[in-house]
Amino acid sequence: MKNFFSRVGRFFTIIKNILVSLLVILLLVEIIALIVFSQPSLPDSGVLVFAPQGSLVEQIREPAADKFPFAFPDPDQTRVRDVIKVLHAAAKDPRVLALELNLEGMSEASLSKVQDIRKAIIAFKTSGKPVLAAQYNYTQAQYLLASTADEVWLHPMGSIALGGIGVYRNYFRDALDKLNVDIHIFRAGKYKSAVEPLMRNSMSKADHDATQVWMDSMWHIIQQGIMDTRGVSPEHLQDLLDHPARYLKPHAGDMAALLKEEKLIDQIGEPREAERQLAIALGFKKRSDMETMAFKDYQRTLSHSNVEKGKNHVVIITASGTIVSGNHPAGVIGSETLADLLDEAADDDQVRAVVLRIDSPGGSAQASEVIRTAVTRVQAKGKPVVVSMGSLAASGGYWIAAGADEIWAQPSTITGSIGVFGIIPNITKGLEQLGIHSDGLGTSRSAEGIRLDRPIPPEMQKVIQMGVDHIYHQFVTVVANGRNITPKQVNALAQGRVWAANDALRLGLVDQLGGIRDAVKSAAKRASISDDYQVYDLTPPKGWAAMLARSLFGSSTIKMPWSDATWLTFMPSGIRQQLEPLGLLLKEPTSVYAYSAIVVDI
Repeated sequence: MKNFFSRVGRFFTIIKNILVSLLVILLLVEIIALIVFSQPSLPDSGVLVFAPQGSLVEQIREPAADKFPFAFPDPDQTRVRDVIKVLHAAAKDPRVLALELNLEGMSEASLSKVQDIRKAIIAFKTSGKPVLAAQYNYTQAQYLLASTADEVWLHPMGSIALGGIGVYRNYFRDALDKLNVDIHIFRAGKYKSAVEPLMRNSMSKADHDATQVWMDSMWHIIQQGIMDTRGVSPEHLQDLLDHPARYLKPHAGDMAALLKEEKLIDQIGEPREAERQLAIALGFKKRSDMETMAFKDYQRTLSHSNVEKGKNHVVIITASGTIVSGNHPAGVIGSETLADLLDEAADDDQVRAVVLRIDSPGGSAQASEVIRTAVTRVQAKGKPVVVSMGSLAASGGYWIAAGADEIWAQPSTITGSIGVFGIIPNITKGLEQLGIHSDGLGTSRSAEGIRLDRPIPPEMQKVIQMGVDHIYHQFVTVVANGRNITPKQVNALAQGRVWAANDALRLGLVDQLGGIRDAVKSAAKRASISDDYQVYDLTPPKGWAAMLARSLFGSSTIKMPWSDATWLTFMPSGIRQQLEPLGLLLKEPTSVYAYSAIVVDI
């Protein structure tokens, strides 16, 4: 009898567990359906509020399917092309009465991405609809966007962090010596400065001189932009930033009063008051009568054009992030992932041209070559490949661009950095201090290979340097063939030196200055389909985990705490950027890298 009741009890326990599991599954399905399929409701008319969160990016960094859900979200990201699409649509939409810029949630932003959105806001203004910017404080990037508004408001105790461009690094040579860590650097190109923080205590003269050139070019773009929208001359702005105390003294430290007198802002007041004034200007009696539209809600209501069969296609393939071998989610350029997309475009008869959008500091030289070879397969099918450069298309980013039929760059693009390096750390001294020693034998002098716990034999150091020199020669040859110039000419402008787009145009590294829309038109013209074509993004298929993560976390990306080089993410951004070469080393320890450490957020 006891066994009978025990079996009955287990039976009902199983039934209960099944029912609970089914209930949880149904609940999850319902939640996901609500998230994925629900459409936001917009008012009949109102003010569109542009409130970007986190970084402005070329491509949303997606979570890898095998790492979900054991992860945590990064700060939000805002894709620049989505912003431009929304602003162009809103300019023609009678429901949108005005545009309000609320930029305080925007963090990292490169100059080229800011310039793209500036152009879109200025184009929106041609519709005659007012644009308002009202904040408590502005970073430099936020102000460059806000300065396009018809009215710029600042809180009475607010400020603008307008200071120009600075490139400052930490150098670790002495620290590495104290830790008894030897870093063996093998490089080709005297300007290849990505590894300098690991081998010096200060900036080299070559790096200083090269940096000064491109930095001045970018600063001129910022000064010109402020003059175009605010009427403040570059000379006066320079004097103001060189002597801020002198200008502030007559205002007894009142920064807002100074900024208004210098015409960098229009009004001093609370953002709420600015919104009230906008409501009155739009014909409302009070601020609460003026309805608003969230930018992301408006974006979700825009119709997504379907790919039409039988029509000529120009596809945009985005290469954003560090270049590494293998398959990787968006936000990292996996050589196999990108090569597969290029092969897909090559094999699709409807695709007549490809625009390769590159926003990358480079990475693995081998992975870069895999991608470049895939580009040639597209061209072999008679389809033009036009490159459109974003903020940075340097080193490996230039390697994959060099053979394109045409290269477009934005005025603030950083490119070039034609050079390579290898890094091999050695911790023999540190281990010996701990009483740990290495010994053994092999059948040849090469048998021990390259080990962290043994000094690199002189013969092997020569081999590595010769390998680096060989890959540099390959890089020079790739550029010479792609740009139809001699290797000697390439070598004169290579050596790892980075260039601003204006200089790159003069030197023949790029063909035209312009944005991605210009590149698309050029690609269509080269394919002889200028009058009849459709444009769409060609992206890798997303797994269920990636789609679920996007639905749950919006524009967030997901990272495993123990993923490759994730330890870099916990460091201050300045140090993180300088140690990125070591992050590459963890991902591809045997590679030679075509990588540029230039990262400039304004």
